[in-house]
Amino acid sequence: MSVNDITQTDRRLSELIAKMNALGLTPLIYIRDDEAMMAFSEREFLGALKRNLLKSGVPEEKLTVEAVPYGNDRYIKIIVKRK
Repeated sequence: MSVNDITQTDRRLSELIAKMNALGLTPLIYIRDDEAMMAFSEREFLGALKRNLLKSGVPEEKLTVEAVPYGNDRYIKIIVKRK
């Protein structure tokens, strides 16, 4: 990998972190010479998702955001009551 590639990768990683911070997420970040790892807590991720939906105009009393088990995985379930 050339120095230019490393610089581009670092710049894109910084942009992604800034976008996550703008959403209210603070990722756990671990950077080594050969890799960069970011992780988010499920509770923080779901909370940020809900806050952003509320900011977009969805009334809180009509909104449910939760993680639910499905098979061997977990899915994010968003319910917006229409009436």
